[in-house]
Amino acid sequence: MKRLFGISILVMFSLVLFLSSCASSKQMDSLVKEDPMVPKKTTLDISGWWEGSLSLPGGSSLLLQFEVETAQEGYSSFLTVRQQGVHDLPVSTTSFDQSSNSFSLNIETIKATFAGNLDTATDPYSIVGTFSQSGLDFPLVLEKKFTALIRPQDVSAPFPYISEDVEIPTANGFSLAGTITRPKDEGVHPAVILVTGSGLQDRNEELFGHKPFLVLADALTKAGIVVLRCDDRGYGKSGGDGINATTFDFAQDAKAALSYLATMPYTEKDVLGVIGHSEGALIAGILSAQDPAISFIVLLSGPGLDGKDLLLQQSRAIMQRQGLGQDQIDAAVALNKTLYDIALDTATSQEDRAKEIQSILVKNGMSEKVALQQSESLLSAWFNMFLAIDPADYFSKITCPVLIVSGTNDVQVPTEGNVKALQDALAVNGNTHVTVKILEGLNHMLQPSVSGLPTEYESIETTLDPSVLSLVPTWIHSLKH
Repeated sequence: MKRLFGISILVMFSLVLFLSSCASSKQMDSLVKEDPMVPKKTTLDISGWWEGSLSLPGGSSLLLQFEVETAQEGYSSFLTVRQQGVHDLPVSTTSFDQSSNSFSLNIETIKATFAGNLDTATDPYSIVGTFSQSGLDFPLVLEKKFTALIRPQDVSAPFPYISEDVEIPTANGFSLAGTITRPKDEGVHPAVILVTGSGLQDRNEELFGHKPFLVLADALTKAGIVVLRCDDRGYGKSGGDGINATTFDFAQDAKAALSYLATMPYTEKDVLGVIGHSEGALIAGILSAQDPAISFIVLLSGPGLDGKDLLLQQSRAIMQRQGLGQDQIDAAVALNKTLYDIALDTATSQEDRAKEIQSILVKNGMSEKVALQQSESLLSAWFNMFLAIDPADYFSKITCPVLIVSGTNDVQVPTEGNVKALQDALAVNGNTHVTVKILEGLNHMLQPSVSGLPTEYESIETTLDPSVLSLVPTWIHSLKH
């Protein structure tokens, strides 16, 4: 299951779909493409990529995406709701009657259905119907998508620098697969590793069709900096078990990557650091606290509050941006706090904690099956440990230069609270080499944004704001003077 950092799997938006822990193992690499120049068949084929926006109270919306595939008998399909961290949730039944153009979906996992009629007069085709869940009906229009997402900042070979794939051994007996990009000259250069946020991601930190680490590595290398980025353990071409790993396991992997990079003849050992995004920023702090030899760290949208407080702050920020009423927000935050407190109560057996969590969720309108899945997620090794981690325990021990980069529209790791907590922790040890850059209008992904909500991430063409791509290498080079 892919964890999108910080989006609480239990944020109880009004009328929200309980989807976040229902992801399947099927991974979607890109949008289904169709050629609009190819004549349409006489026999209608509904396979492809369909999406529509579900309007919720308070002016918020939820983008539902269905990938429909031709099966041995009829069709099969999968549901993706990216802002809730759901990818390729299997749809139980997919039906299409060409004689009446009627189309229907039954998603048993979340007790939801969709029924509508295909309108072939529109371009592209659309399906006008009703999405129903828990006794509530919502109008929904699905449109067929023919084109891939536009990502103008993506880069591809040939590069104006050396790019080589590497295998990095770890102390746990598996290897990390990564890519090193470096200038073509024979000199030594400042060097960094890139550490991804939470959830299993590839070396490009690909999310929502964006490849932020590909774009960042390109900018850094063009600026004369060596970059190593790796697939997370258990993902892409890397070995190991990522599903049951914790933040500290991923920190061990980052340490192995850093040690590997330090042995390279083109690495300037005195300017060797870590750039982490989101949870990766926390990992940068953990590594730097353990290893004073690390020259610098860059924290991109990094947390300063402990996991529990961060998720509660995040829940409130997201719901406020969605326009929900204060009473709804307070109730949702209170419920989440109760669940987190139960999950952290190690004096109680995990079995009893699971039962209590499930009981509370069912009382709040969740089905028993989904409540079970949610309790398993809350009590998973990663989530349970993340709730308890206090970044101050590590940042208070750091003496190296630190660059903190945050956006005013970050609702996942809100700038207010987290940046101050980082500054306070760094001040404990008298660290005066701290640079803070709060960038106006940027979201958690450091994209220019309107609301900052995760619903925008995919639709924004910019992968990383140009100010970030200029700021980070300039700051790293300044350390040499």
